[in-house]
This record gives sequence, C-alpha cells and structure tokens, in this order.
Amino acid sequence: MKIVFSSSHAPRLVGRGNRRDQRGMTTLGLIILIAFVGIFVMAGIRLTPVYLNYMKVAGVVNGVRGVRRAKCDVRNYSELDYSPF
Repeated sequence: MKIVFSSSHAPRLVGRGNRRDQRGMTTLGLIILIAFVGIFVMAGIRLTPVYLNYMKVAGVVNGVRGVRRAKCDVRNYSELDYSPF
C-alpha cells in the first residue's frame, strides 16, 4: 500500500481500493443468492406433502400391525385351556 500525492486532489491510498469501490452486494450476487435460497424453498414445498403422506401411511400400517398382534394374542389365549378340571 502506498500513498499517492496529486496536485489537484488530496493524498489517497492506492492498492487496497477506495471506500467508494466497496459498495456491498452486486446485482448478480443477489440473483445467485435468491436462486440458491429458492432451490431449497421449492424442494421443501415439493417434498412436504410427500413426507406428510408417508407419515400418515406409516401410522396406519403401525396401527394395523398393533390390531393384528392383539387379535393373535386373543386368539392364542382363547385356544389355551386354563380350566382346573
């Protein structure tokens, strides 16, 4: 970094850029950021109904399994003879 003296301007630093050169995010950077976030938002919107449907089906299947086990247990219990005579 060096200091440059000019007859018409005040001394300025050269080599690291002026404060005016650092203006923040460019339009292209903003578009890329919005596209990146948009991809995740669209994936979430498209996958949420699929996930909820899967969870609903899994709950029904687990409920049917529980009923089937209960029926088998009752059936096996009724076949056993516990009479003392």
